[in-house]
Amino acid sequence: MPQREDRRTHERSRAAITGSESESEASYEKTPRRKRGKARSARSKAKRRRRYVSSRDRALSSDDSSDSEQPSQRRDATWSQADVDPVDEDAYEDINSSSGRDSDEDGGGVTARDELVSVPPLDRRSFETWELLEAYIKAYSKRTYQVYSVRTATPASTRNAKIKESNSYCDEIPVELKFYNKTYVCTHSGSPRTGRSRRGGRPNRYSRRIGCKAQINACVRLSGDWAVCITKQVATHNHDVDPVAYQTYHEARQVSDDEVVDGVRVLHRGGANRKRILEYIVENSSVQPEMKDAHNLLARLKRESYESEESEEETRASTMPLWRISTTAIKSGRPKITQAARRKENREAMRGTTQRVNAIANDEEAQKVTVWEKRNKPPTAEERIMTVLPLRVLNTCITQVALFQNRWFSDHEKQMHEYGVSVSVGRAVYNVSTLKSMRCWHTALNKIDDVDEAIKWIDSLDLDAWKPNSSVWTKDLLAKEAVKKGLKDVGMLSEDAALTALCGRKWLECACIDRTIRTISVRNEATAQVFALPAYVVRFPVYDVESIKNNDVWGKVEAALRETTTPTKSLYFFSTIFFGQNHWCAVLVNVRTGQVIIYDPQETADRVNQLKVYLKEEILLRLPVLPSPKRFRFEAFEWIPQLDNYNCGVYILLFLEARLRDERPHGVEGNTRPAMQFSRYRYLYHNLLAIHDSAAAGGATSDASG
Repeated sequence: MPQREDRRTHERSRAAITGSESESEASYEKTPRRKRGKARSARSKAKRRRRYVSSRDRALSSDDSSDSEQPSQRRDATWSQADVDPVDEDAYEDINSSSGRDSDEDGGGVTARDELVSVPPLDRRSFETWELLEAYIKAYSKRTYQVYSVRTATPASTRNAKIKESNSYCDEIPVELKFYNKTYVCTHSGSPRTGRSRRGGRPNRYSRRIGCKAQINACVRLSGDWAVCITKQVATHNHDVDPVAYQTYHEARQVSDDEVVDGVRVLHRGGANRKRILEYIVENSSVQPEMKDAHNLLARLKRESYESEESEEETRASTMPLWRISTTAIKSGRPKITQAARRKENREAMRGTTQRVNAIANDEEAQKVTVWEKRNKPPTAEERIMTVLPLRVLNTCITQVALFQNRWFSDHEKQMHEYGVSVSVGRAVYNVSTLKSMRCWHTALNKIDDVDEAIKWIDSLDLDAWKPNSSVWTKDLLAKEAVKKGLKDVGMLSEDAALTALCGRKWLECACIDRTIRTISVRNEATAQVFALPAYVVRFPVYDVESIKNNDVWGKVEAALRETTTPTKSLYFFSTIFFGQNHWCAVLVNVRTGQVIIYDPQETADRVNQLKVYLKEEILLRLPVLPSPKRFRFEAFEWIPQLDNYNCGVYILLFLEARLRDERPHGVEGNTRPAMQFSRYRYLYHNLLAIHDSAAAGGATSDASG
């Protein structure tokens, strides 16, 4: 009896389903066309439900059969029933929908995890252009199975406008760099939208955003030359980072090899189908694309070919002469060209020629550079050279000369001196010495502009804005007119011209720091003897061991330690440390006592700990060995922390002078900016006094020898 009741219940449910299906079919004809899709979906659901019910009825009818049925047959019936059990309707639609498949195949299946996943950090921190940085990030992402995209970018024009509005002393960014900073974030950064948009649209159910914090920050900075520097990197993800997950992103399946793309273009023009093109990509590249990736690649190639055809037509139309043809004056069936049209065309041609000449002079158009052996291509006489080449063209010429020398050595197995070659640019042929003279001319002009800016800064500087508490820091204070006169007397092609970096809010360069360290050492030579490494030698984390090892300062320190058996003054070793290619640190070592002081103007604990390990491995072991039981002891130097991003060089100079004098300048708290500007002015006139004294000593020596 219970079995009959169950069968009747199933028949009633089946009849209800069939009735609903018939009702939906009847209402299908009455519904508008835009609503028929919903009716079709309801019919498909009813059809699947009916198939499920019929399969279950067959299973129940098999249970009502004779009890002589074997257990194995009963197990088969149970298995068939479980095999046809339907899943939830909504889940069934989600699994079979195209959006669900696309999300899994394009990173949508990656989910957040509780434990963070660490990836290798960037092994390079500075780049010449943004293009080189993006190429490096692309290779780095492919090597470490990551996907990055640009989230924010500040154009260089916007940054320059802010500098002008604030009347800042910061250098304006060259327009050629295009951007001031960029932020590259992980493809899973951000959180998905949960509510409706303003227009009422539902949020995307399949999104890559899962709140990943991995990012790379880059910024343009001036350290000798303009460079794109990595300022920050978060190298942890909250999701899996492995080859399996990486292959689900469409970025990992894109073809970047130009030869493969050219082959695809040839196959497509030859009429090959997409399946053959996909096989060609798989055979000739390292990526594993899918059919939809081949579709996207062909669509991009079609779009590029269409745009190139349009550009060719525009170029052809722009180069064709536009003659004004008189429609009334016709002779022998040919249009007559008026004299006014000829004069207008000549004026436009002359104007175009002038614009081209100006573009070449302003280094806006590339010129052909060819290197010759001088005996085969004699240089043009110097009296016939009337113009100076642009700086970018000069750099190209020097590079081509170096490449020519390398090729010559590989072909002839002997060196070719640079003065044995000539360089042709346009119609003129130049000596290498002439090119170097032109380069010096550009350098001198830039230095003259720097001197003019320095004089403006001196005129606007308020020396009464901050006063040190000791007369030691105001000794030999020169008047502004004397400082300006000393700046004008500095040779523009000498290393002393780098002192203009002390003026304003500029980042101190290596030559300026080296010159100021020598001046400080000379002014304190009565109480201390200082040996310093050049500022360009010690770098971290990327450094050159050979340049550190082969420097002659180690021999000088050892010789000075041997000569002074009865020490009357302290013996110091000092070195600046160029940290991360964007920050100056310093170390001062008392060679007699073993006292080691590491100074970081920003007082970052992690940075100091890294420098301790670096100094133990590369610097301290090259100094003379201390007599037992003495050993090197690290100490901290605590002072006002640096809050800006350009005064780190001034801080390390003040650190050196404070340690040599054993006296710190007080009253800097709350007056950091005027104190740093006063210190810059102070070091400027100290250097100018040292230059004047050395020149006077040289003149006296020459008079005595005469």
